[in-house]
Amino acid sequence: MKINNAVRLAITLTLMSGTALASSPVYLDCSLPGVDGEERRDFAFTVDESNGTVTFYVKEANATNVEKAVFGQETITWTNNSQFLSITRTINRVDLSFIEDTTVVGKTTRRAGTCVIKTQSERKF
Repeated sequence: MKINNAVRLAITLTLMSGTALASSPVYLDCSLPGVDGEERRDFAFTVDESNGTVTFYVKEANATNVEKAVFGQETITWTNNSQFLSITRTINRVDLSFIEDTTVVGKTTRRAGTCVIKTQSERKF
């Protein structure tokens, strides 16, 4: 089967656009409502599929962290475990919903929030 140049170019551009999408970080602003008297929490995420990481800033705690994440077709999920505490966060890539499951000594609390894609300002350097 012979492929003409136009078809070859279309295939190449399609493959390149998928690669470009996967290699560019995505910036998200996400929030979770307060539960059991806790305040609402706001997050700034940098989702970097090419490196398999999510970098996030929790505004209320003034804390930043980088976590390894699993990038699926519809969700991005990462977990932070310690001896008595486990936090699993999931961002839905289709509807931008945001779920945080916190388990402390066997009791799980779920918070459900939303994200918006943040448009980056044009950088000067």
